[in-house]
Amino acid sequence: DSSLLHFMKINLLKTYLIPTLEYVLKTNTIRIEDLKKVDSELKSAVRSWLSMPESVTKSLLYTPVAVGGLGLRCIKLDFCALRLASALNLIHSPDERVSKLSEDSINFIVGKRTNNSLSPEEYFNRDSEFIKSRDVRSIFSSIRLNAKSLALKVKCVDEQSPSKIDIDNDYLNPPTHLPPYQQRGATRIRRLRWHVQGMFLETWKSQRVQGRSVECFEGSKIANSWISQGDVSPYVFRFGLLGRVNALPTKCVLQIRKLSNDANCRRCVKATEHLGHILGGCKFGDLA
Repeated sequence: DSSLLHFMKINLLKTYLIPTLEYVLKTNTIRIEDLKKVDSELKSAVRSWLSMPESVTKSLLYTPVAVGGLGLRCIKLDFCALRLASALNLIHSPDERVSKLSEDSINFIVGKRTNNSLSPEEYFNRDSEFIKSRDVRSIFSSIRLNAKSLALKVKCVDEQSPSKIDIDNDYLNPPTHLPPYQQRGATRIRRLRWHVQGMFLETWKSQRVQGRSVECFEGSKIANSWISQGDVSPYVFRFGLLGRVNALPTKCVLQIRKLSNDANCRRCVKATEHLGHILGGCKFGDLA
């Protein structure tokens, strides 16, 4: 019921609410079911603000503004990224005592869960547990599940120490919207967040209907600046978002959703009524 405009509410989410949750997510073990509920509530709120149909892909919410999305974070995957990054940061801590304790914890967990039959790299890259084991959950014991949730693998980076593991960069999605010089020296959590954004971007691109125009505005500052700046009316803001996922109620879209028997233009009746036809192809549109 707030009088704030759409982009203001979304910016408040990104600037204040979600970052406030970061410390809690990083330092606590939280049930995935609870995180899914938080994600569901946030998605429902954003869809409500924008009067956005449920059929609109959630990838629009979670891709960066620079490639055409709203730039929100998926709380469930961000939790996995934060926990994984925190564990790896401890393993690679510049404090030798912290690093040694972390590696000892890794060796103990892997030894107990595999009967000393697998290396840390082999265990953490498994899709399922080697044996059923009831031990204490920790930031290190959850590395396997967190990496799996992010579709990542880990690898040993020190031949002398099998427990010295890190992210396998071959599985990371690079940020297509950033030049290489801006990627240098990035922290683990930043690289993991870029990876998650890349996952949603690839999902969006793969969608036959809603992802067909992503490459037209991906990486274009002019095409995407209005999303964060809000220098358009609320009506145009919503129209622009729905237009880029091909979710405006054209006859073509309505036929795909089985809400219309045909896709013929309502004005000229001679061509398929899609967004391109309405904006630049229909003779009645030219007259208007």
